[in-house]
Amino acid sequence: MKNKMMKRTLSLVLAVMTVLSVMVVSVGTASAATGDVNYNLEFKTAGSQGTTNGDVVITVHGTAGSTSAHNVGEVGDSQKLQTASFTDVNVGEITGVTVDVISGINDGWYPEYINVSTSTDTETIYCGRWVDDGKKVTMNVTDTVLKVQVVTGDVTYAGTNGDVKIRFKDTNNKQTTTFANLSSIHPDSDAFERKDDSTFYVYAGADFGAVKSIEILSGGDGIFGFGADWYLYSITITNVSGFSQGASCTKVIDQWLEDGHGVYKFSF
Repeated sequence: MKNKMMKRTLSLVLAVMTVLSVMVVSVGTASAATGDVNYNLEFKTAGSQGTTNGDVVITVHGTAGSTSAHNVGEVGDSQKLQTASFTDVNVGEITGVTVDVISGINDGWYPEYINVSTSTDTETIYCGRWVDDGKKVTMNVTDTVLKVQVVTGDVTYAGTNGDVKIRFKDTNNKQTTTFANLSSIHPDSDAFERKDDSTFYVYAGADFGAVKSIEILSGGDGIFGFGADWYLYSITITNVSGFSQGASCTKVIDQWLEDGHGVYKFSF
């Protein structure tokens, strides 16, 4: 008799545990499906040539996981601030975003930054690189992005129609692997013209420190082979994100950078 009672009691306990387990799984699934955090996003496109008419797809990452991918529409079609929002699971402290661009004729997009905020956290994630159609790019708050302010000299024919490319080296002698083509992300149509003062945002990678020196390559693509020389007055570089955030340096160069000369090197 005792054995039968023990078996019945054990069966009852197992049944109750199974029901509780199902209830816990069901509640967890419902929370993940409905979402419990509202994400507000702001998008700033870097330059007139960095815009896109494609749809932007965003995934937010955090210390407690990631949201699903959300199509937030054509938020990269203007240099003005664009906004969007969605509701999804709480990812905890925001650490980054994954960005994709789809379904547009001009699918490439060059965001200056993406601001993500919830009721408990806000992060401005600087981008400084191209996001091409179907090629997802993950941008983290710890990545180094450099704000590059370029002033063209006030002399006759100072402006250039050629490409202006730049590469950076930090105080630990770490160098960016490729030259960033500033001409592909014009802030406006007068960039690099006489007396112009333009600002660009350039991705330098993870763990990149304060800038110590730069290499500049100008020219090569002037109209009909002319107008590729450039008179650079000054350049200012500021770490807007990364572990050296806030570091800044300025170099007054005040000289011609001639087409065909090769790479010009300047130290700060």
